[in-house]
Amino acid sequence: MELDEFKQILQSIKSEEHFVHSDETLQRIIHSKTSSVIDKIKKSIVFEFAVGIIFIAASIWTWFSYPGGYVRPFSMLTIMLCCYFFIYLFNLYRKMNTYESASPAVREKLQQVINILQEFVRVYFQLSILVLLIAFIFGLITGYLRVAGDAAIIKFNWQRALFLYIGWFAIWSVFTYFFSKWYVKRLYGNYLQQLKGHLKDLENG
Repeated sequence: MELDEFKQILQSIKSEEHFVHSDETLQRIIHSKTSSVIDKIKKSIVFEFAVGIIFIAASIWTWFSYPGGYVRPFSMLTIMLCCYFFIYLFNLYRKMNTYESASPAVREKLQQVINILQEFVRVYFQLSILVLLIAFIFGLITGYLRVAGDAAIIKFNWQRALFLYIGWFAIWSVFTYFFSKWYVKRLYGNYLQQLKGHLKDLENG
């Protein structure tokens, strides 16, 4: 074997070793950055657990403080929705922990985390809109029962009352829609974009 051929083979081996080393280093760096993002997501989940507990405590206090037939259904609905949402939060937290315990070779696992978080954000926003719809229906039923059950109310303009209620609720819905988008983006959406950026870096090498 000539000296030039030997040098070419040696250079090729060094290049392959450098590539493998660089790939492993990149995966470790991205795994570290992703773990940092996931820690922030977990803090957001814990924060929402705390907020949910506050809502449940407030609903229980309302249940006993205002035992009227129109207040307790709202309290029960709030408690049920919080408990239902706790299931999603717990599953998301558990899946984030599963990722952190994975090996540094994380391309597939990172893609799974992104898919899970995207689905969670979608369900979160849909749940916010669903709560609005439920609140609207409950408000109509409560208003009707309150007026119909009050003998002191002789004349009541149902058309005017319905128009005002729908107008007020439309304004509240628009506010809730934009607030929900901002809230979800702040707690999860921004971190989701960071994870997508890390995955892109990992794929591009």
